[in-house]
Amino acid sequence: MIWPDRRYADLESAVQAGHRGPGESFEWTGIFGLPSHSDLKDLFGTMMIMERAAMALAARRINGECIAGKFENSCLTADERYGRNFEMRLEAVHENCSGCGVCRLVCAIEKYQEVNPAMALLSIEGRFPSPGHYQIHLCDQCGLCAGACPVDAIGLENGIYVIDPEACTACMLCVEACPYGVMREHRNMEGPAKCDLCGKCVRFCPRQALVLVDDETEQAAA
Repeated sequence: MIWPDRRYADLESAVQAGHRGPGESFEWTGIFGLPSHSDLKDLFGTMMIMERAAMALAARRINGECIAGKFENSCLTADERYGRNFEMRLEAVHENCSGCGVCRLVCAIEKYQEVNPAMALLSIEGRFPSPGHYQIHLCDQCGLCAGACPVDAIGLENGIYVIDPEACTACMLCVEACPYGVMREHRNMEGPAKCDLCGKCVRFCPRQALVLVDDETEQAAA
């Protein structure tokens, strides 16, 4: 794939150049809390940059082989990057979420190589009627999906519930059992899909609304 924007070498540099940081919020104006014209222009410009960059990111793995060149660290899994051998989980910092949807976009591209946020393994819900407040629904590795599986196709590996595609019968009972509605059934897939804690949504969230927490750190803090 030819890089669509030669100003940025990878998704990370595009994000850093294109978005406002966690400490720089948009100015919401008007009686209904609508954004100003300049903020809308800034926001949509950022989303376009990140979408093009994310497409290039997803193209870096072909048949399991990393083709990122000098940016091959972006192809590493969370286990490979962090040397993880302890339990981790994904947590949301809801007050930081702006509802931009970058996490969903990156998730869909990472998992399915499609620019389709509806396929993401997490969701964002507005807290009606409060404008600008969002609830992030994500997999916290609770294990209810594994308990619902009649053929034990979902097993625990390093604190992460992983689907065994060879054992899975695609009955979708796990999807129904998910209390957060973030296990997915897609028409172009033979079985269900769930979060495997790859960490891409955390890495590219522009407002640090998603974090990876490990039990080892929490136990040390306690």
